[in-house]
Amino acid sequence: GHNGLFLDKVHPQTGTASGSSSMGALSDSFYEYLLKVWLLGGKTAAVKPYHTLWEKAMKGLEEDLLRNSPDGSKSFLATTGASATLEHLACFAPGMLALGSRTAPARLKTQYLSVAEKLMETCVASYTLTPTGLGPDSYQFDSSSHLVPLDKEYKQRPEAVATVQGCGKEVVENCGTEKVVESLYILHLTTEKPKYREWGWKIFQAIERQTKVECGYAGIKDVMTSTPKKHLVDKQQSFFLSETLKYLYLLFSDSDRVPLDEWVFNTEAHPMRIFSRGGDTGFKIK
Repeated sequence: GHNGLFLDKVHPQTGTASGSSSMGALSDSFYEYLLKVWLLGGKTAAVKPYHTLWEKAMKGLEEDLLRNSPDGSKSFLATTGASATLEHLACFAPGMLALGSRTAPARLKTQYLSVAEKLMETCVASYTLTPTGLGPDSYQFDSSSHLVPLDKEYKQRPEAVATVQGCGKEVVENCGTEKVVESLYILHLTTEKPKYREWGWKIFQAIERQTKVECGYAGIKDVMTSTPKKHLVDKQQSFFLSETLKYLYLLFSDSDRVPLDEWVFNTEAHPMRIFSRGGDTGFKIK
């Protein structure tokens, strides 16, 4: 890789790296866990190398991946060597940066939060600017800086917020909103700004209005349609329950419901207790 970023493919026999660098598919959870393993391990010397790698990667994120729309009004994370395509999966990054800011020195704290808030605005805009109020799986900016969906399917990803298992025959793979909602939750806890709850409420209302069916919540084949009920995907993802709905619940719960100085959420939103190495953890390891 380059500038602290890793390429997204490794040859199993030779170990040779190839591909591209991004915060999207094939890479997102890797960078997330560099930070979270350090937090989960109690920020000790044993896990410090992971945090060092994460800090270097965040430098690369800002210098190599962070881009602006043509008019400079919106920020997004691109893929190295690719066109300015925005992946919904990359909407986990605002939450990751906000989480990292909570333990960062003053200069980096301000820097991480500033980038996180700019990226969050773009991720939310991908929802609020569509007729359905739900975001596409990928999109890009046109020459006038308008967001244009590429993959128009609403796939229930938690990065933003997600979908669930429908009640009939499976038709086509779909995902969802989980990563956007995850990031809204972490930014709400970190900044205490009311806009993150307000944005989360709008997304939740759109999910209820557009995707709720008799047996659960469906995906939508085209988020730009004016008749979403005619374009439903008969499938509900498991992460819609484990991530999207959980993060939405926590977004509107008391801030100390799951204290982030005591717990770390894994990439599927399961809370894991932080323990201090050598201290009394309350657990017995045999």
